[in-house]
Amino acid sequence: MVGLAGGSPYLLELTASIAYDLREGGTVSESAISGHALSEAWEYLEDLWGNAFSKPEKRVLLRVSEGKRPPRKLQYAVERLEHAGILGSINGELGFQEGLLGLYVSHAVGNSFLRRLFT
Repeated sequence: MVGLAGGSPYLLELTASIAYDLREGGTVSESAISGHALSEAWEYLEDLWGNAFSKPEKRVLLRVSEGKRPPRKLQYAVERLEHAGILGSINGELGFQEGLLGLYVSHAVGNSFLRRLFT
């Protein structure tokens, strides 16, 4: 759950609540929890994407969601996102500390018109 929620108290509470509810219905998988949590957190993540990140930070997040290293000229944005706990080193590679945000970026933004605006 912490991997999905990252450092966000709201996402942690939401993910734990969903896991608890699904557990009452029987055996639950991590993919079921993440799918339900992504659906429930969609508006929150949409607002976060629209208001919390600068254009360079959005470019970095898109590159990371594609499994690519951001260009060196965006290192300051990478450092800000690492300092905020959004990104971090995962198995030696730059990755999302908040799994739900990573899922949102790859699903909602990664294959859309918005992607073309930030790359």
